[in-house]
Amino acid sequence: MRITKLVTKLTAVSLLSLTCLGFAGTAAAADSETALVNAPMPAVVSVAVAPSENSPASLSKVNKLPVLIDKGIALVTARLNSLVVLRKKVSNSKLTEQQKTGLLSMIDESAGSLTDLVGQIKVGTDIKVVREQVKGIFSNYRIYAVMIPQVNTLLGLYGLQNQLDNFNNNIFTNVQERLTLAQTQGKNVTARQAALDNAKAMAGDIQTNITYTVKEVTALKPADYPKTSSAVLKGGRSTFKDIHRAFLKLKTFLRGTGAVR
Repeated sequence: MRITKLVTKLTAVSLLSLTCLGFAGTAAAADSETALVNAPMPAVVSVAVAPSENSPASLSKVNKLPVLIDKGIALVTARLNSLVVLRKKVSNSKLTEQQKTGLLSMIDESAGSLTDLVGQIKVGTDIKVVREQVKGIFSNYRIYAVMIPQVNTLLGLYGLQNQLDNFNNNIFTNVQERLTLAQTQGKNVTARQAALDNAKAMAGDIQTNITYTVKEVTALKPADYPKTSSAVLKGGRSTFKDIHRAFLKLKTFLRGTGAVR
């Protein structure tokens, strides 16, 4: 799903109407709304293709158990270290506690399972069993090809979701209240209400795309590698950029209305 032609909803009449909308109200309200619109956008998610994570053929050629065990320990350790970095990134983000908890649970589940696996590898006595366990580090986890790009994409999408929530719960709500008050005072707000509704429609399209993309990316699992995961992650990052651009257009529109400075 893609955002299309959002800006066509902003007619010259609606833009002119909002320019005179009288958003400002009190100075405090104007300052609050200005801060929300001018808040930094989440960084654009990299469009780089997720790395390949296939089990190397060389594992089948290792015939010494200690060498294979050491290889398995090194592979797991590298992934656990990467998950520590990813966990810190999530913990230090500005997401809501609920969003952080969901992402951290995904990370911790994989880290816990990998920790159990390396414990089994360390005490392995059958080279065939250990070899399959080491191969499973790739096939059963896909930390680099699925988990890390999945979490990074969700970090960006959740950041946009939170900004959109601020728009819906603060800017749009406050402006609507002032329009309603103006109407009760006998002022004609028909054109200005239409302009505000256009801005809300833009936000609605953004919400639809965020919801759809979050659902697709969240559902990814190691077994989806490589075809499905590659397609979903590539599409997710591309859609993120579309949403990012649409959000910037919405912000630019609001600044142009005189609502914010």
